[in-house]
Amino acid sequence: HLDKPKLILNENLTVIENDQVRLRCLIDSNPKCSQIRWLFNQDELSKRTCSNFYSEEYLIENITRLQSGLYTCEVWNQLNEHIQGISSSSVEVRVQCK
Repeated sequence: HLDKPKLILNENLTVIENDQVRLRCLIDSNPKCSQIRWLFNQDELSKRTCSNFYSEEYLIENITRLQSGLYTCEVWNQLNEHIQGISSSSVEVRVQCK
């Protein structure tokens, strides 16, 4: 049975300025994921081939208040030669002053 990816992303986060933030997108996909894209407030941060078919991470070093907002993990898989499955999951990240 082929299906578009099912995703689980972190719960909403509140972090302190200058913290390291690791966003993890857990992927359940048949067929396996082919591409992943990370977005911040709908702007693309990165797009690449899935390197790990079950979990992908996006790392933010020294986060600032300007990086507060909505982060989205978007994953594609190839259902057949003409149809791609696309799923997305989002998390709200709030950054507080030290």
